[in-house]
Amino acid sequence: MCRWRHAALLLLIPLLVAVVASPVVAAPGKGVPKTNEDHSSWLVMDPVPESTEAESVVLSGKVAGNFDMMVANGSFIKEFEAKGHFSVEVPLFPGENRIQITGSNPAKRLLNYECLITTPMSEAQQPTELLVEVGQNTLVANGLSTMVIRALVLDANGDTVPGYNLPITMESDNLAAVTVLHDAVVPQGGIAVFTLEAGFVPEPSTITVTAPGVGDFAFTVAPAPQVAGSLTMETSSATLPVGDPSPAELSLHLRDAAGQYIVVLTSPLRVQLTVSNPEVASFESGAMIEFTMTTPTLTIPVYSGEVPGTARVSGAAVRNDGASVPVEPITFMTIATP
Repeated sequence: MCRWRHAALLLLIPLLVAVVASPVVAAPGKGVPKTNEDHSSWLVMDPVPESTEAESVVLSGKVAGNFDMMVANGSFIKEFEAKGHFSVEVPLFPGENRIQITGSNPAKRLLNYECLITTPMSEAQQPTELLVEVGQNTLVANGLSTMVIRALVLDANGDTVPGYNLPITMESDNLAAVTVLHDAVVPQGGIAVFTLEAGFVPEPSTITVTAPGVGDFAFTVAPAPQVAGSLTMETSSATLPVGDPSPAELSLHLRDAAGQYIVVLTSPLRVQLTVSNPEVASFESGAMIEFTMTTPTLTIPVYSGEVPGTARVSGAAVRNDGASVPVEPITFMTIATP
C-alpha cells in the first residue's frame, strides 16, 4: 500500500513549462535565440506571440535541408521531419510556457530554438503543494536493488500542475546505504519520477525531496540486510597430486535469495562440511569440519590424500533463525604423479 506524503506550502512561484536546455539558434521572431555561430541560414522561425489566451500555438518556420525535429513543452513532446517549410501545433498550459524546438541532420548540424509564451493563470492554478509517493521499502543492501519514488506538484484545487518544470531535487544523507540515480528531475506533466538504489550498508538514509518555491519533504528509507540464501564453494585447484603437502584453497561464498554475493553478513551461520572420501582429500581436521561463518566469504585448506581418485565435499548450513541454507557441493580429484 502506498503512503502519500504532503509538504507544506513555502512560496508561490510562476508556472514554467517544458524542458529547458541551452538554446542555440533561430531568428526572426519573439523567441530568445542564442548561437555559437551563425545558424540563421539553417533555421528561420516565424514570429510567435509573447502572450495569448489560446490553449495552443502554431510554431512555423523554414529549415534548410533535411532535419529530424522535435518540439517539447512540458509533458508534450512531438517528433517530425522537416524539409523546408514546417508548422506544428503545441498545447499551452496556464502560466509561462517555455517551448523548445531542436533538430539534427546527418551532417551533425544541431538546431535549438526556444521561445516563451505566457497564458493567463488564476490564483487557484498556482503550484502550492508537493506530494510525495513513498510506497513500500523494497531495497535490499546488495548494491543493485532499486525502488521508485514519485513527486507531484499540485495547485490549490489539488490538481496536478502539468506545466511545473523547475527541477525537483532528491538527496540522500547516507550514500553508503542509498543513492539517488538522478538527483534532479524536471517533472513531466507535473510528476517527477526518481529511482533510489541501495548501497551495501543496511543503514537508514534520510531522503529529502525539494520542489523550488513549493516546499520540501523528508522521509527515511532503510535497506534491509541481505539474508543468506545459499552457500557456494570454489577452489583454486580441483586437481591435486597425491600426497602433495601444499593444500588447495576452498573458498566459501554466501549469496542472497537473488543470487547476489552478500557483502555485509548481519547474522552468522553454522556450517558443517564433509568429504566423501578422506583417503583422496580431507580437511586439516579430517573428513569433517564444523564452524560458525561470521563473514560472507571464508577460505578453508583442503589436502590431498595418499590414494588417487575423487572426493566430494558437501555440507549443510543453518541460519540463526533456524532456516536451512542450501550448500552447493564441489568435487576434488587427486592423481598420481610420476
